Amino acid sequence: MEVDLVSTNIVKLKRDEEIRMTLYNTQFGSTQADKAFNAASKPVADAASIFAGYGSKDLGSLEHIKRILGGHFVTKFALRTFFSTISAEDTVIIQYPIYLPFRVNLKILEYLTEQHSKIILFVHDVDSLRKAEGEKFKGVGNANSLEQSLKNEVRLLNYATTVILPTEAMEQELTKSGLNVDVKRLNMYDYLLPSSAPYVQDTDAFNNIIFAGNLNKSSFIQELHNSNSVKYQIFGLKPATYTLPKDVNYEGAFPPDQLSAHFKTGFGLVWDGESSQEITGVYGKYLRYNCPYKTSNFLAAGIPVVVWDESGIADFVVQKQVGIVVKSLPQMEAIVSKMTRKEFNVLLKNARTFGKQLRDGEMTKSVMNQLGIVNANTEKNSFV
Repeated sequence: MEVDLVSTNIVKLKRDEEIRMTLYNTQFGSTQADKAFNAASKPVADAASIFAGYGSKDLGSLEHIKRILGGHFVTKFALRTFFSTISAEDTVIIQYPIYLPFRVNLKILEYLTEQHSKIILFVHDVDSLRKAEGEKFKGVGNANSLEQSLKNEVRLLNYATTVILPTEAMEQELTKSGLNVDVKRLNMYDYLLPSSAPYVQDTDAFNNIIFAGNLNKSSFIQELHNSNSVKYQIFGLKPATYTLPKDVNYEGAFPPDQLSAHFKTGFGLVWDGESSQEITGVYGKYLRYNCPYKTSNFLAAGIPVVVWDESGIADFVVQKQVGIVVKSLPQMEAIVSKMTRKEFNVLLKNARTFGKQLRDGEMTKSVMNQLGIVNANTEKNSFV
C-alpha cells in the first residue's frame, strides 16, 4: 500500500503545532469575583473561569506590568518580563478594556504582534461609546474628541486576530469606525452559577418589576411608582444625587452571588438613563450597543426581562422569547397588566432554559468552539 508522504508530513506538522501552542489569558484587575455590592468584576472572573476550562494559563493582571514616567509609558524589557512564558504562535486572550493609558495599551498589543502571538480581545465595554462629548475623563481612547477616541480604540482592536463582541449593533458601529478584523459575537454574557443555585421561586403574582444596579446613573427611578398594575423592587446602594420614591420597594444592596436570592417572581428591568418615558443620556444611549450584565443575572436567576426596543439585545430577547421589548416603562406597565398567566409561563420557561445555558458558560464556550479552541476536559486543544 502506498503511503502519501506529503499528507503524513502535514499531519505530523499539525500535531507538532498543537503541542507547541499554548493558550494564555490576561486582563486588567483581579479574576476573583468581587464580594462588594456591585457586579463589576464578576464578568471578568466568569470569563477567566471559562478560559481555564480550555487549559488557558492566567498571566495575571496587566496592571502589574512595570511602567515609567508616571505610568504613561512601558519599556520592552517590562513587557518581555510580564510575557516571559509566551512563545511564537501562542494564543493570548485579553479581556478588554484595559484600563491603562492609550500608549501602554498600544505597546502591549504591538509587543504581542511582534512575538507572532494570536491575540483574542474579549470585549466587555467600549469606553468611547459610553462617554459624553466634553467629558474630562478621556478613557481608553485618550482623546477629548469622541470621534478620535473611538478611532483610537478601534486602532487597538485591530491588532487582534479575533475580537469577541457582545452584540451585532456594536460590531456595526465599530466597523463604521474602521474595525476590520475577524469578529465573533456572544449575543449575551454568561453568568456562572453552581447547578445547586435555586431559581427564583415562582408565585401566583408576576407583576413584580426588578431593577438592580448603579442607582446613581439610573435617575429614571424617580418617576417609578407602585400601582395595581405593577410593583417595583429596587436593589443597589442608595443614590447620592436623588431620593428614591417612597412607594417603591427598596430592598438594599447585596453582593452579586447573593442578589438573586432576594428577587421575587416577575420581570427583570434592563433600563438606564434619566427618563421612564424614553431612553436618554449617555448611559441610556449605550444600551444601543452593549449587553448589560444585569440581563444575564436576571435570566440566570430564571426570570424574563424587559428591554428597550432599540437596545442591542432587543432582537435576541425576542428571538429567544425570554422577555418583552418596549419603548417606555408606561408601555411596559400596560403590557404586564394585560398579560395572562399562560403568556407569562411561556416567557418564564424560556428564561429558565436559556438561563441554564448562561449558568454553564455556553455563550463563551460556543465562541471558543467557533475559534477551534477545544475544551481541555474533552480533548487536546487544537487552536486552529
